[in-house]
Amino acid sequence: MNIPSNEIAEKALLGLLLSNDTCIAELEAQGITADHFHCYQKPFNEISTFAKNGGGDVSLLIMQAHKNETLDEIGGASFYTSLMTEGIISALPKYVQELRQTHGKRLVMQAGQSLAINPENPEAMAQVISGKAEIELANNGSLASIIIERTFDTSNPPDDPPPMVKLGSHGIFSAGNLSALIGDRKNGKSSAEGAVIAAIIAPPYSQGDFLGFTAENPEGKAVVHFDTEQSPADHHNLILRALHRAGIQEPPAWFSSYSLTGLSLAERTRFIDHVCDREAIKHGGLQMVLIDGIADLCANPNDDIESFNLVEKWQNFSVNHHCVVLTVIHLNPGTIKSRGHLGSQLERKAETPLMIKKDAKGISTMYATHARKAHIPENEGFSFQFCDESKMHVSVSQGDRNQARDEVKRNKAADEANKIMAGREPMSYTELCTEIEIVVGVGNRTAKNRIRDWLYDGIITKSTGGQFTLK
Repeated sequence: MNIPSNEIAEKALLGLLLSNDTCIAELEAQGITADHFHCYQKPFNEISTFAKNGGGDVSLLIMQAHKNETLDEIGGASFYTSLMTEGIISALPKYVQELRQTHGKRLVMQAGQSLAINPENPEAMAQVISGKAEIELANNGSLASIIIERTFDTSNPPDDPPPMVKLGSHGIFSAGNLSALIGDRKNGKSSAEGAVIAAIIAPPYSQGDFLGFTAENPEGKAVVHFDTEQSPADHHNLILRALHRAGIQEPPAWFSSYSLTGLSLAERTRFIDHVCDREAIKHGGLQMVLIDGIADLCANPNDDIESFNLVEKWQNFSVNHHCVVLTVIHLNPGTIKSRGHLGSQLERKAETPLMIKKDAKGISTMYATHARKAHIPENEGFSFQFCDESKMHVSVSQGDRNQARDEVKRNKAADEANKIMAGREPMSYTELCTEIEIVVGVGNRTAKNRIRDWLYDGIITKSTGGQFTLK
């Protein structure tokens, strides 16, 4: 039977006890004792005694624990030195709430075991009441805090967070928001995601080609990437390309990336939740969480309730952690709509649904026509194409993109003209219009426009007698 506990919250509070002189008094004022700790009760007692005796350098604490013969029981001196990076003082109420929750559940569980043996055990009945009271206190404390935090107050406006990632001059991903990269299969979503990663991890003032993205992480908060779709080898190569694009050999300590293929849905969910908590504690918060394949975090993206709950979870996560959550999702095959109810809800809630579309020349274009703050029409989007020489996608200029688009358009027009006129005798204007209407399936006005465009593009010629032939 799993005993309710929260190892992360316990370690974080121990870190706060070591790094903040007033923390022990605050915990005592809130009634937090050694009983609230399950994983680290002995270290709590050692640190509490140490803090009440004046505290000091962690080496003195280690000496005290060694003298009390408790040092080896908790893993040696490294346990205490690692705690110095565990605590985030602003999160103290959250950790206290979580300890109350798990402590209350332990009391109820232990009492339940006693009552199974003796249903009339008065001590066990009292323990159940105490446990439920502890859980209720945690819930009420949390609710009161939420009400205060979210009440409109003209004298205390919330900060308007600056964008953490820009595309050109457009701020597209900002703290406290959920966003998405959306596109068909093999349209360049992974390359765009890799470019975002490269822009964040690159040294300041780097001149690398980040496909139009710019980003920074001045406080060194955690950036965490999860890949649920690609094979471990493809995932590894994606990060290698991001490092190459950023011009570095190794990622910064605050960046981590994980391949989750091969794990069950339940395992993926637990893995992501645990890693996000751990990295937030380790690096003083989260800057960005990237989820390549959010559809793999639900059993059925066409189930509206499951999809709505998943989107709500990550939208709330971005708000509560004041970070960007960037997801990647496919289009439904053969459509321009993202996958299932999950995609629909994600587009509704996303700050920036960044669309990626590839043309017949292999040029992918990123644009955002339904973003909350940035509007980037497709014809003004940012484009990239795979370069054999560079062995990765590189930016394509507006002029090159227009030239490629015109070439595709002209080739399509030439194919139509050949289909109608190849091997035929010269045709009059009326005959050619009629043939275009029949073969292409368009109206008379459109057929006349076709003839005009074909002449302009040099696909057909007109003789002095008014006859049309292929050039």
